[in-house]
Amino acid sequence: MLPLGKSFLTRKVTQSDIVLLFLISSSAIYIIIFVIWDYFFYSSHGFSFGFQGRYFFPMVAFHLAILLTGLWQVLEIIFKKFAKYGLLLILFLMILFNDVSLSYVAVSYYDTSSVDIFIKQSSQYKPVIFKGNIIPLILLLGAVSQLIFVLNFRRFVFKQTTKS
Repeated sequence: MLPLGKSFLTRKVTQSDIVLLFLISSSAIYIIIFVIWDYFFYSSHGFSFGFQGRYFFPMVAFHLAILLTGLWQVLEIIFKKFAKYGLLLILFLMILFNDVSLSYVAVSYYDTSSVDIFIKQSSQYKPVIFKGNIIPLILLLGAVSQLIFVLNFRRFVFKQTTKS
């Protein structure tokens, strides 16, 4: 058995490894650039904007992919045969928590006691193509696309686990 460092160095690099390295390096570069920008802003203006969560929204998908990859590796070690079910459960929970948080935000901004009132209130300040009855259609398309994604991800996971 090779030492850990040796096996890592001699290991064959897969496409998944390259994608993971891209996700991690992109996140690191984004954070470093943001820190440098804030430093120069502080140097020239005397105060810092600070680090707000909204500045990191562009990287949410990257961080969730990194998290999912790490959890997949842990599940493979602990549960072996049932890891694919754990991965699907985690993905489903990520989507569910996203939808619950979006509905929480919608309830805090709009009156959701009836569909008509919600559509009327949520149509304010939007371009014409996003007003009125198109809003429920957008919500329905979002739910259908999430379902299609989960089904395709399920097929991908089962295909990957039968290969190895």
